Amino acid sequence: MKRLFVLLAALAATSAVVAGSAFAAPPSYPNLTCTSDMSQGWQHVNNLTVPAGTSCHFWGYVDGALTVNGTLGIDGIVFGNTSVGATGHLHVWHSTLTGNVSVVGGSIQFDNGPSYVGGNLSISYSNGDNSGGSNMNGFWQQTTIAGNFSYTNNYVPLYTGGGFSAANLH
Repeated sequence: MKRLFVLLAALAATSAVVAGSAFAAPPSYPNLTCTSDMSQGWQHVNNLTVPAGTSCHFWGYVDGALTVNGTLGIDGIVFGNTSVGATGHLHVWHSTLTGNVSVVGGSIQFDNGPSYVGGNLSISYSNGDNSGGSNMNGFWQQTTIAGNFSYTNNYVPLYTGGGFSAANLH
């Protein structure tokens, strides 16, 4: 009987250790304010912010929100929502933006490889991108939008030469 008790106690202790490690908190990644070329390797961050007046290239994962008020070229996956402000210019290179994407006053260009937007894409009050290249918003490479797409009250045309598809157009 004593051996059975010792065996049961050992099993209970092992189960507690395994259960504790199975429910451990996921790793915590830092927030990043990107103000330069971050091309030194694939990165993993919580939230990514690009301030006005700065230019940044980022390769990697963003677990939370992406906020662009400067110029950003991104190749990676954004798991949260993406917001491009009035001074923001976002260049999406073969990337997945799983949440909603809102561009108000800024610009967005999907170029350099097919991309995917998992939520809605809304572009409004845009003056386009005057940082070089084309001044238009649009799709230079095939882009799939799983949600709704709206392009309203913009001051520049929408380029669709690369093709895109959306669940609904508004």
